[in-house]
Amino acid sequence: MYLSKYNLIFNAADQNWRVILNPLSGAMDFFDIRAIEVMNLSADRDVSGEYSDFIRYCRKRKYVYEHASDEQTVINEYEENSKLLYINEPLRVEIYVTFLCNLRCTYCFQNHNFHRNRGVIKPEVIDSMFRAISILNEMRNSKQAPIIKLFGGEPLLKGRSHREAIKKILDLCKKNDYRVKLITNGVQLAYYADLLSKYDLEFIQVTLDGPQKVHDQRRIFANGRGSFEFIAEGIDVALNRGLPVAIRVNVDEDNIEFIPELARLIIQKGWLDKRIAVGISPVDEFGPESEWCIEQVGVNTLKKLLEMKTQHEQTSFMSICCRLAKYFEHIVEKGTLPFPKIKYCSATMGNQISLDLMGNMFACC
Repeated sequence: MYLSKYNLIFNAADQNWRVILNPLSGAMDFFDIRAIEVMNLSADRDVSGEYSDFIRYCRKRKYVYEHASDEQTVINEYEENSKLLYINEPLRVEIYVTFLCNLRCTYCFQNHNFHRNRGVIKPEVIDSMFRAISILNEMRNSKQAPIIKLFGGEPLLKGRSHREAIKKILDLCKKNDYRVKLITNGVQLAYYADLLSKYDLEFIQVTLDGPQKVHDQRRIFANGRGSFEFIAEGIDVALNRGLPVAIRVNVDEDNIEFIPELARLIIQKGWLDKRIAVGISPVDEFGPESEWCIEQVGVNTLKKLLEMKTQHEQTSFMSICCRLAKYFEHIVEKGTLPFPKIKYCSATMGNQISLDLMGNMFACC
């Protein structure tokens, strides 16, 4: 017999029991210690005669196979099914309007040297980009409209050239019926609200890291001044114009205890009565200098977030935007493990590209 290499075994509250998960098969069970021992023993000798019912159950749940090649067959089947899913996914394009940024956030994953580049994307580069997007979308033969995400640096900087670049991109998206998302720090959102309200944006993501006293220690201008007042004003103006604002809260050990206070502030401002969503995102440990590209979310931070959601009712409208949290939420809601991800990173799925202001194309953002 062959033991699945995807078996994950955890201690249960009762020390005599274990939780076994298999992300490949989607199976999840409680086994006592003896059952785990028997299952492991089946890899060394034939125990099917003595424990036939149990081994049959383990094979059904794909904790054990007859041969290693049987598990590889399952992996190959999942990969073929995943290809079909990726093919049907829309093309996703991140456009770096500029590398310049008006903030110097303490935890920014971008090297602040990028922010010294004062260039903004040129009209001819924008035209070239949209020709490339059209060709790539035709090559994929996708029936869904591409999703364009405006990013930076900070895409919404004050100034004629920046505003004209944003307008040109949005005009081309509207002309081609492309879906649009915008990631901004929100400092100049009030300045851009009149322009943005002329287009059908899916969402405008703005970051608030807590009440003002906390936010202003983390998301600061180059001179050290806090940005909370500018962003809060921008959110007010955008919501009053009917724009779809999504607040992102970047969380780590320094501000996690202030999330309930931020929730009360959002409620008091009446933002929940308008077109708004709020997501909490643990700060990731990746960037140009990090060794790893995958998500490095601290388990303690995630545990505190889940406890906070339980203990503070006013945070119920906030979702936790984290793969690990979504994984366990699926287990609780569905009673099964999520469909396995054959490809972890979106850069390898074949439906995402990033384009910078010089016209360079990347698989990764």
